[in-house]
Amino acid sequence: MKNFIVRYKKELLEVAGFATSTVDTYSSSIVSFCNFAENSCLIDPMNSRGKHLQDWLKTLSPTISRSRLRQHQYALKSFFAFLGKLGVIKKNPAEALPYLKKKKCKKIQPISANEALKLLAAVDRSNWYGKRNHLMFAILWCLGLRISELTGLQVKNFEPEHVAGERIGLLRVRGKNKKQRALFVVDVLYDEFRDYLADPQSPGGQEKPLFPVSQDKAISNNRVQKLMQEYVRKAEISSVVTPHILRHSFATEMYRQGVPYSAIQAMMGHEKKEETALYVHITDQMKREALAKVVLSGGDFMAVAIDDFFGHVDTFFDYRKNIYEASDQTIKSNQIDLQLFKDFVNNGNYSVIDGPAVIYFQYFLKLERNNSGGSINRKIFTLKRYAQHLRLLDVEAADSLPFDSILKIRGGYKNRPQALTNQQVRRLFAVIDRTTALGIRDYAVYGLMYLAGLRVGEVHRLDLGSIDLDRRSLMVMGKGNRVRDLYLHDELLQILVEYLNVRTAFHNHAGSEALFVSKKGNRLAIRTMEDNFKKILARADFGASFPVVCHTLRHTFAFHLNEKEVDILVIQSLMGHATPKSTESYIHPSQQKIRKAMEKLPAVIFMNELIEQGILNLRFQGARSQKE
Repeated sequence: MKNFIVRYKKELLEVAGFATSTVDTYSSSIVSFCNFAENSCLIDPMNSRGKHLQDWLKTLSPTISRSRLRQHQYALKSFFAFLGKLGVIKKNPAEALPYLKKKKCKKIQPISANEALKLLAAVDRSNWYGKRNHLMFAILWCLGLRISELTGLQVKNFEPEHVAGERIGLLRVRGKNKKQRALFVVDVLYDEFRDYLADPQSPGGQEKPLFPVSQDKAISNNRVQKLMQEYVRKAEISSVVTPHILRHSFATEMYRQGVPYSAIQAMMGHEKKEETALYVHITDQMKREALAKVVLSGGDFMAVAIDDFFGHVDTFFDYRKNIYEASDQTIKSNQIDLQLFKDFVNNGNYSVIDGPAVIYFQYFLKLERNNSGGSINRKIFTLKRYAQHLRLLDVEAADSLPFDSILKIRGGYKNRPQALTNQQVRRLFAVIDRTTALGIRDYAVYGLMYLAGLRVGEVHRLDLGSIDLDRRSLMVMGKGNRVRDLYLHDELLQILVEYLNVRTAFHNHAGSEALFVSKKGNRLAIRTMEDNFKKILARADFGASFPVVCHTLRHTFAFHLNEKEVDILVIQSLMGHATPKSTESYIHPSQQKIRKAMEKLPAVIFMNELIEQGILNLRFQGARSQKE
């Protein structure tokens, strides 16, 4: 096995281009698993099965971090795939191992430009060590380098004469997976580079480390971290400051300064815009400015036996909950899906799980339950995940389960998301009777959906403790337990204060921690919000040309922000979306914007010029002029 691990490391280094530290981490994971297989499972690691891998991860789970557990899993998958590539094993035991969800980390808070300058000012530049430390921190703040990229720099990476006669240099940076990028060094930072390299104590040779601790040894990541903490204490900065937080702060400051998103992505060395989105933090000020713009006033298959198929449901949900860390709602949905499929095969007297059984299950969902294509696909996806679990446990014939071969059902054409006009929004809220406690409550409920873009479920989950009137903030728990802090602008604050003043009118209100309560003092149910909205909509009677529901208010919130040219990343942050792609489904151009865009086409401009010059006369020209 040692020989294969050596070859595996060589493959990762020379072919895959992994960093040395990553290769060392992966190889140590494989060595650890091999010891477990030999000592605890009493097997040759070459004969490992999915259950052995699962048992090893389960043993480690209570003692190591989530990220380390994910690294172990990646190592297992890549190592056994490598053995399969060599032909040493016929079946990859790690192939069906589901990827673990990332642990939700504490949200990183970037520091302000003032705090960054305060940190730099705390460094004494009267000696060489001070010059070195100041330049390191300046690079992290001004160029957004990773700490490993900083400590890996050599003297040759800085090209001072990039533009002759100008204070413009070039810094060539080697990033992750050996990808290189070039960053401009200009003005004050350029002068600091030249001053540092001109110091007699600075490294002389081109191959020398740019930031050494001795003549030939580069400063370590850990040393940079410790130095930064010393200067943070000296500068009396209360915020958490690390090299990685400076990288986040760089991206956020660039975005605030109006630097194009694609340029930030290139400077950060990211392949995808989704990576950069994690580093660009929408500040409270950006949110306040945006929220202030939305107001109410203005084939053949082998078969698996039924008993074998449903005999591992408990272990499946145990793994999903304790290792994969699926949410309670996800587990509940999965349980319903599996029970529905079990009832179907039992009622249909099926003896095995084969292709025809699954196809007829789709027919059953579509024709008898009238499920949508998306709903059917989700149920089949649950069965796919369960089949992966069975393969992991080496259930007989589990490899031949048909779910991966089942075609995905195409959904119907999705109509463009609809939004209400300003006039319709005002009409909707105007019919709510605000002379009663119930009316004031409903006004606040739907006001949060329109003025802050909350989902109906998010409004339902709000507690009294979610509001901080002194800070004018609202803590919202969104999908995936993601928390976002929303600023309460004047109108929204007034609506909530008005409701809090009448909340005491509800029976047993003191016994509930819920923000919105029913007549009996219980947490206001989602169904009640939806039913009350239908009644309000009927009274408004503005004759919308599309179905209007509570969620329409959330679409309208995003639509109106987009119309007021609020940046999509700000809208994404306000709505609690994980990626900009989710936000894109909420925003769409109005007919007025489409018309303006079309009028910019060369053909339209050319026609307008002919009309103005009197060369072309159109029959509808008079009506067109009057309309404009």
